[in-house]
Amino acid sequence: MPLVVEGYELTNISTPDITADRWSASLQAERDRIIISLARALGYQGSDVTEALNYLKNVDPDKFKTTIAGPASAGWAAFFGVEPNTGDKKAMASLKMQIKLAKAYKKWGERLSGAFDPQSGYWSDRVNSAKDYFSENLLSLRFVGDPPSTPIGIAPLVALYLTGGYVRSDLIPSVFTVNGQPMYAYKPEIANFIRPMIVAMIVQYGILARYALDAGLDDVANNLLATLKTALDDLTALKADNIQSITWTIDVVNHETLGQAIHIKVEVTEAVGG
Repeated sequence: MPLVVEGYELTNISTPDITADRWSASLQAERDRIIISLARALGYQGSDVTEALNYLKNVDPDKFKTTIAGPASAGWAAFFGVEPNTGDKKAMASLKMQIKLAKAYKKWGERLSGAFDPQSGYWSDRVNSAKDYFSENLLSLRFVGDPPSTPIGIAPLVALYLTGGYVRSDLIPSVFTVNGQPMYAYKPEIANFIRPMIVAMIVQYGILARYALDAGLDDVANNLLATLKTALDDLTALKADNIQSITWTIDVVNHETLGQAIHIKVEVTEAVGG
């Protein structure tokens, strides 16, 4: 019996408050890690946030130049292939950056204090004010979901069903269709590697295609989805011995409930006697 899994980009999904709260809480906690890591890079030996911040406020300017400003400008130059002392535009831009960074210590220290000092509240306020923006732009949820807060998305659903995974029926959106049982469509010994690959491919190309659709670039979106199909088709070379075919359909549809949505369907057929 063939396995058929069909679903859509969940255009009607909203970011659960718990997801935005988790993001906010994790970013709030990152402040302390950033302060301590930065202070240690400049010679601080402890692990107290207040001490680390005070250390940064009073660090030797020369240490700032040799540890932060110098490596930053050198890294920039190396990345862009700058040939020093040649006088071309890239070399001059690199030199300008090096000089400006070397002079930036005072301003850096002042802004560092304002941004990271727990007493200022700046970090917390900025993170909290960004929660709504985070929720509005978390397009990955349309493809992965956030179970059990939301139904599962099409990316992990197809990945799990094609690699022997189990998904509770109550987590599958009502607009999705699943006929058949989970199976190892790919070689069982590499299933744990194939699963995240499928999810990553669908999410990456799906998000880019959605951005293109929202910008009215339908041709760009269709090309992205065609590239996604090709990438998934290429994985067929790794199919299990008892599998005859793995067929993907990926396009944009106008769904009666979801509106314009990216549609993904996969059908797996076993070989005769498989």
